[in-house]
Amino acid sequence: MARRPCLLVVDDDPAIREGLCEELAAAGYDTLAAPDGERAHALFLAEEPDLVLTDLAMPRLDGFGLLRAIRRTHQTPILVLSVRGGESDKIRALDLGADDYVTKPFSVPELLARVRTQLRRAAPRAPDSSSPSWRSISTGAACAKGSARSTSRRPSSRSSRCSPGTPAARSRRGN
Repeated sequence: MARRPCLLVVDDDPAIREGLCEELAAAGYDTLAAPDGERAHALFLAEEPDLVLTDLAMPRLDGFGLLRAIRRTHQTPILVLSVRGGESDKIRALDLGADDYVTKPFSVPELLARVRTQLRRAAPRAPDSSSPSWRSISTGAACAKGSARSTSRRPSSRSSRCSPGTPAARSRRGN
């Protein structure tokens, strides 16, 4: 059986945090939750979730700080969920490494589609034996066929797994 993706939900509003965790769990995801960026970063490092959904306006460490902290060491997909709909906040978050930005209020089906998209993009890809291997060589607009090479955005193995049975996952209701 395939492992369920683990998502870290970060929001200082308990109703939003718990509601998102419930919707994500109903959609087949394991969830972790944190009420601020500081706790979220510690939980992120301990559990290595597959994706982070974070608010921007939070105590102790805001969403911008969390983005910077995660991006120093990881390329895990990050979706910002914020009431801040201004262009400057969106640009700042995207420039700091957010992979997507959704303004509150939002539609749950749309959010789930965006989560699926980010997880699909971040998934390691198995080599496709039916297609040729191409390597881009910088010679103006031309590309030349070269040897196969494998690139991955994420390490192939994780030091810890997020599952419903972990203490962090069980404690999400208490945050």
